[in-house]
Amino acid sequence: MKEAFDKDVAFIISYIRGSKEGNDERSGVALERSIACFSVSLGEVTRVMIGGRKNELLVSFRYITAAVCLREMDRIFG
Repeated sequence: MKEAFDKDVAFIISYIRGSKEGNDERSGVALERSIACFSVSLGEVTRVMIGGRKNELLVSFRYITAAVCLREMDRIFG
């Protein structure tokens, strides 16, 4: 399960950074996209059904986007 989670997180990070689309990560697009994703993640948290349990909060995306934001800011301004 951890391996599947790590694979999914790696995919999300590469998509936010533009790696899957061939964008130049140094152009600032990755920072702009990560800020936009983080902004969206701060909205209403969607409740989903996970593993038979109802109304589980889905908040992992918020942490992933915050980490990508910080990494991109450090890469550009650090």
